Amino acid sequence: MNEDVFNASILVVFSLIILVVGKYKTNPMSSVYTFSIGNRDFSTVAIVCTLIATWVSGSGFRIDLQNFYESGWSFLLPALGMIIGILFVGLKVAPRTNKILGKTSVASFMGEYYGDKVRVITAIVGIFSLSGCIAIQFRMLGDIAYYLWPIVNPYWFSFILGGLTVYYCYSGGVRSVVYTDVAQLIIFVLAFIIAIISLQTLPKANISTDDLFKFNIMSVFNNSKKEWIAIGGLFFYFMIPALNPAEFQRISLGVNTKQIQWSWMISCVGFLATIFASCYIAYELFLINPTIEKKERLTTFLNLFSVLKPFIVVGILSMAMSTADSCINISAVMLANDTYKRKVWSPYKKLQNARWYTVLIGLLGYGIMFLKDDLLDLIMLTNGFYMPLITIPLMMAIFDYKISEKCVLISMGITALFWVIWQVLYNTEPLIFTMTLNAFLLFTTHRLIDKKSNEQVS
Repeated sequence: MNEDVFNASILVVFSLIILVVGKYKTNPMSSVYTFSIGNRDFSTVAIVCTLIATWVSGSGFRIDLQNFYESGWSFLLPALGMIIGILFVGLKVAPRTNKILGKTSVASFMGEYYGDKVRVITAIVGIFSLSGCIAIQFRMLGDIAYYLWPIVNPYWFSFILGGLTVYYCYSGGVRSVVYTDVAQLIIFVLAFIIAIISLQTLPKANISTDDLFKFNIMSVFNNSKKEWIAIGGLFFYFMIPALNPAEFQRISLGVNTKQIQWSWMISCVGFLATIFASCYIAYELFLINPTIEKKERLTTFLNLFSVLKPFIVVGILSMAMSTADSCINISAVMLANDTYKRKVWSPYKKLQNARWYTVLIGLLGYGIMFLKDDLLDLIMLTNGFYMPLITIPLMMAIFDYKISEKCVLISMGITALFWVIWQVLYNTEPLIFTMTLNAFLLFTTHRLIDKKSNEQVS
């Protein structure tokens, strides 16, 4: 069989599998509630799979491959900060999530706790933060599929495969997202196994001990002060449990707090395994060829395989789709349920609009993917706006700190203004400063406004 025909056949079969699974057990929906969190009858296994599949993205695999190849443990060490954030949620946040279970979105929860204005702001900021994630996954869909079948322009692949993702999100809501995540997790785990076994059989280059030292954890102690500052900044960034709208939704899906706690703890182990697997693949690639340019590493990796190449490709496509679909679904829910005419539309009208908004969100993500070349920069740009504005007051709500809507709005406004000015002047991500500023403003305004008001009332 011709290679192009074989590759195209694998791509078509993969798309059909995802399409069929996306339609599997798609129950009739009567409201935006069922579109967002279904009937809350998902098993622990399903929630574990959808958590891991959401975290393990196509862009994340590319970033791991490129950066561990180049920096070794100096990259992996800060990346492991994500594990601390997940453990924090599993150990400290999950037992307090009774108030979250069954909530349609993080915006609706924030609105109940802080007021309607905060609800709208949370929805808008949440959609903006997820739009960057959708964009980079769509770009990955195009880039990776193009490696498999370089006859079609990669932007067309982004549009077609992104359209497939949008379609099953439109059809089945969160149930389609969860069940496709399970299938996609199985596919990319098999791809990891195939890749690791295959790389073991390839001849290795003659590499000096000094060049391999970066893959020894002791190598981080040779970093300069400037490098340690960079590592510390990234570690802090990854360590923070952002509880973005998609992660919040995974909590809301749960039957009870015990299920959520076990799901996050088990998912933490699975996610850690995928990080090490990605970095081990990068290590094996370095052993095979230690002189690959950064932009060529993914291409070189894929070209190491011949007959098995399509199976590796669909594994990476699965990673990208499984992250994009979660972001598309909850973004559409927030747009329909937490912003314009949220008090006027009926639950069924919101459902209909949420389904159509999946198309709009998909087109938005497709447009944003042209903005930045560096995937990590794009992630930090969009998440860097959500985490200081929403994560801080969200955590305070979960831990029952009583802060008024006025204080939250003041802190959000000043923090957002600082973020915009910083971006214009320096074009870098001031995450540490903005999160610290928001926390400081919340506590300060709480003491100056809330406590003073309480004293006057008493």
